[in-house]
Amino acid sequence: MSQEFLEIDSKINKILECIELLVPNEFSLSYIAHFTHAKRETIYKYLQRNYIENLDYWLKNGKIFIGREVGLELIRRYRHD
Repeated sequence: MSQEFLEIDSKINKILECIELLVPNEFSLSYIAHFTHAKRETIYKYLQRNYIENLDYWLKNGKIFIGREVGLELIRRYRHD
């Protein structure tokens, strides 16, 4: 591999690490609803039909939380640009 490729790979890895620090590991259902202006009920029904409870989303202290990857998918799905 060339030195240029290794430098680019290193920079990409640093960017990915920064992004991981900025994006939380979990999102609350309320946060996603507020951020996307979608109804909580709509998002919750979609979660129930398409994802696995206690794996992709879970109940914690009486609130529904959603894992990073699923949360980002939901934000992309429901956001209104």
